[in-house]
Amino acid sequence: MAGGTVAYEVWADGARLFDSGTMNGGSSTKAVNVDVSGKQELKLVVTDAGDGNGADWAAWADARLITGNATLPTATPTPNIVVPTKTPTPTPTPGPNLVVVSLTARVKSVDDKPNLLNGAIKVGQTITGYYAYNASTQDENTFSYFGDYRHKQSPYGIFLQSGGLKFETDPNNVNFLLELVNDYDGRGDKVLIDNYVLQSYGNKPLNSTLSVGNISWQLDDLTHQALSSTALSSTPPVLSQWQSDFGLTLMGNLIGSIDPYGYLIRADVISVDKLSGIPKPTPTLIPTATATPVPSLPTPTPTSPPLPTSIIAPNATALSLNLFLHGIGKGGDSSNSHSGGNSNPSHNQRSVRIQIFNSNNQIVLSKDGLVNYNPPSGNFTGNIDLGNSIPTGVYTVKIKSDQFLNNIVPGVQRIVQNQTNILPLTILTSGDINNDNRINVLDYNILIDCFSDLKPARNCSDHSKKLSSDITDEGDVNQFDYNLFLRELTNIQGD
Repeated sequence: MAGGTVAYEVWADGARLFDSGTMNGGSSTKAVNVDVSGKQELKLVVTDAGDGNGADWAAWADARLITGNATLPTATPTPNIVVPTKTPTPTPTPGPNLVVVSLTARVKSVDDKPNLLNGAIKVGQTITGYYAYNASTQDENTFSYFGDYRHKQSPYGIFLQSGGLKFETDPNNVNFLLELVNDYDGRGDKVLIDNYVLQSYGNKPLNSTLSVGNISWQLDDLTHQALSSTALSSTPPVLSQWQSDFGLTLMGNLIGSIDPYGYLIRADVISVDKLSGIPKPTPTLIPTATATPVPSLPTPTPTSPPLPTSIIAPNATALSLNLFLHGIGKGGDSSNSHSGGNSNPSHNQRSVRIQIFNSNNQIVLSKDGLVNYNPPSGNFTGNIDLGNSIPTGVYTVKIKSDQFLNNIVPGVQRIVQNQTNILPLTILTSGDINNDNRINVLDYNILIDCFSDLKPARNCSDHSKKLSSDITDEGDVNQFDYNLFLRELTNIQGD
């Protein structure tokens, strides 16, 4: 618990029976004696004491239930600790560093072809709400030009409403990230940029039918004057200092759908203001949106000639690959491993690079090969000829393909010489547009240079640049690529 602060609580049948108050690495231990006779549900809870979970560590030492007439241990007095009084509530009390910012946005586009929202959100409509974060949250990014401040606990997150619908962080599944980027050479051309980004990955469904997959807000400053550092400030951004290329984005689909792109709402934030605390909720009648059934599309049948398969030389050592690529086929993505992607990719054959490492983590062979797309199963398969230079033994295998992070094949692999060795299923994460084995603002800026949804791409005359930005491989760089990129941001670096 050194460097962090926590509070221990004992709950039984919804009532708090013990509260340790704030403790840190220098606090004395406390004995906990609680009578739970007749109780049906017992919970031992550790909170972040209201100041975020950075460096927090806690342990319930020798916790046990004692029945009958057993003698209870005597609590050791700890006069050096003052236990503050808390309001009895199962929700952690916000600390003094709680920052709440109100937000008003105007909808600029709605993509809802299956009419999941029943027209509840329209262009020009207003979105209102707020986001909350802890200004003392620790930066989890080691790079000096990035600041990543992740919140995993209520009351932090983003909470919006419009048209009778609520788009909000799930207090029971908080995964809320505030990212600051300062003076970063995003394009590699010595032009520095600043970014202010909010992401909420764990969100409440709109109703029993519709999900909210991702809530995000991004501001960009190509003059790199908006931020002076990546330190987390307690004041909201000054909107006049920023550009809003993508602005506020809300997306989701039918609950259980394998397709993550049911509806997409984009809006420009037009005002922000710091509040004194979290607004009290007002009762809102939320109509149940009747989702229009989406007819099942037939599996596309390739009309092109069969793709060539790798021919393995007699007595050669080979690896048989089975790959799922995020955003393509049934590859899923970082937010939902079961979501569907583009089932008819423009390129049914992809190049891959195999690297093989020995037990000393020394690379012993690097080999390029091809894998082919299988429409029914939504995966890529292929055989890679390793020649005869690899002796039988135990190895680690890594796989890389353009636009995807390098990944280790699960487990340690026994490769037998002079035969084809079947490798376990391996999943590759998309978004590495510049192929430096990282997903960051450098990739983001290449993508937005080629993005052409409502207006032409701003800087994408290079055809290879467009191909690299088309991470869903459907021929255009649009909201599908942008949304996939957002969903992949939980992964930063490949193996």
